[in-house]
Amino acid sequence: MVHHNPLPSSNCRFLGCQIKGDWIKPGAAVIDVGTNSISDPTRKSGYRLVGDVDFAEVSKVAGHLTPVPGGVGPMTVAMLLKNTVDGAKRGIVQ
Repeated sequence: MVHHNPLPSSNCRFLGCQIKGDWIKPGAAVIDVGTNSISDPTRKSGYRLVGDVDFAEVSKVAGHLTPVPGGVGPMTVAMLLKNTVDGAKRGIVQ
C-alpha cells in the first residue's frame, strides 16, 4: 500500500505505523509484504519480525491475511531469482 501523505503519528504505536482493521473492507485479501524487526526481550535474538499490518486487528476483518514471517517472502525471493536469471539469459543472447 502506498500512501500519498505520511501517516499521522496518532496511527503509530510501539510496532510502528501499521495497517488497521477499520482500513480494510470486510472479506478482503490482505497481502502483508512488510518486514520490520522490533525489540523483544523474550526472544533469544532480542527481536522479532512483524509486518506492516496489525495482524490481530486485521485478521478479524479480512477474509485472508498473509502472516509475517512465513507469508509471501519465499515467493518474493523465488520471483527475484527467476527475474535475475531471465535478465542474465537476455544479456547472453544479445
